[in-house]
Amino acid sequence: AALSEDAVEAVQVCTGEFLSLLVSEARQRVAREGRDAVTEADLLAVLNTLGFRGFTDSLKSHLQRCAAEDAQAEASKRQRTEPCEARPSEPGQSSSDAGAAPAFAAPAPATQP
Repeated sequence: AALSEDAVEAVQVCTGEFLSLLVSEARQRVAREGRDAVTEADLLAVLNTLGFRGFTDSLKSHLQRCAAEDAQAEASKRQRTEPCEARPSEPGQSSSDAGAAPAFAAPAPATQP
């Protein structure tokens, strides 16, 4: 079913107001505690305080999945940027064996006539 532009705009306005309320409450909480930064824990606590306890478990699970995916992506990124000499060339080969023989050779560039 299609939504009218007015309905979409109303949902966007309400969403913005709700997020502003959450952030405002979280900032007040942080200021009371003498801290500078709002954390995800602050936002979850505000949701609980405002009566949205049913959402916090789902949000916690989602945040944990996101954190795990971020950690995995960061580990992959570090592995890709690690120098070849520090990594084994083939499975089961130690890094000290890595310089012995390349696992593959890049093809020679084609020459132009």
